[in-house]
Amino acid sequence: MTSVRGLLYMLRTIKFSSLYNAVRTYLDDKPRTIEFKWHFKERLKWEQIRTARNYALHGWKAIGVGSDERFGDYMIFEKRGFKLAVPLQKLRFFEVYRLESLYEPLIEYVDKKIVDVGGFIGETMILFKMWGAEVVEVYEPDPINCEIIKLNMALNNIVNTKLSRKAVWKKREKVEIGFPSADDLHCQGLTIFADNTSSYRFCVEAVPVE
Repeated sequence: MTSVRGLLYMLRTIKFSSLYNAVRTYLDDKPRTIEFKWHFKERLKWEQIRTARNYALHGWKAIGVGSDERFGDYMIFEKRGFKLAVPLQKLRFFEVYRLESLYEPLIEYVDKKIVDVGGFIGETMILFKMWGAEVVEVYEPDPINCEIIKLNMALNNIVNTKLSRKAVWKKREKVEIGFPSADDLHCQGLTIFADNTSSYRFCVEAVPVE
């Protein structure tokens, strides 16, 4: 008997794209329970389950879950002694292991000062410290993301790291930043000087970095 995943694969292969997308959307919208060997349960959607599996395949072990009233439920992953909390709303499209192959070969990090512009949830901060950076200076304008960065700093007892809730811009001034949707921050970029279509927007100080 063909499994659901097998059926979806066949539908995708024979290019019944509209039917495949309809079935995939239906499944994605149905949370299911996943049980890990670390003795906790968390309700995840299929795409989140797949991402969590890919984390594990790249050495990021799931070690726990938590919840915060500001950004909701999150999972905690660990690799080489470093921990990373990832909110479930950002888990579907956020895959930190892809950043490892992107950033690690670029420069020598050991004992260096790194300026991290657009800190997001602190994933690059964690990687830079993992690779031996002495000091990391993080700029992140989104107040929710800053709270997640603080959580990740606490999980790792990180020192010699400065977090600034500021945007980086060509000159020092107040700017308005927005996203298309507060529920879609994991896949949409920010817009400086947000237009009227932005449903999630805030004012923040912008500074140049020399």
